Amino acid sequence: AKPGAAVLVAREGARPGAPLALEADLSPAECLWAHGRLPVGRSGECELRLVVPPSDRLLADKAEVLSQAGLSTSQLWTLRSGALEREELLKYLRLVALRGGDAFILEPVFAADLWPQHLAAPFSRLNEDEACGLGIELCTA
Repeated sequence: AKPGAAVLVAREGARPGAPLALEADLSPAECLWAHGRLPVGRSGECELRLVVPPSDRLLADKAEVLSQAGLSTSQLWTLRSGALEREELLKYLRLVALRGGDAFILEPVFAADLWPQHLAAPFSRLNEDEACGLGIELCTA
């Protein structure tokens, strides 16, 4: 091999001179940024990170709700063409947008049903407007 060259050893039959596809543990966005192209078979994807701001006065309560749902206060969502996890994403947006008079929903009496039921549907006009606005803002940023 030439100095500075890589030597690739095929584990399966490969024709000399045939193009190679290298798989790395990169998201489609990272692959596009690093290599100028999307990974094969994953072109209909994008990533969206939703975060409960550290300055949110309800952070501890929201973190507990998310923890019980198996999520974190900084959650990466992979959006796929035709396979959107719409319900989970909307619940997360509603929780992030939760504030003011709607904070009653974080009371312990609602804890068991908060993620599976209460956040699954709009529970106030203000919260739904803010959740949808947040989603739009993130997608257009």
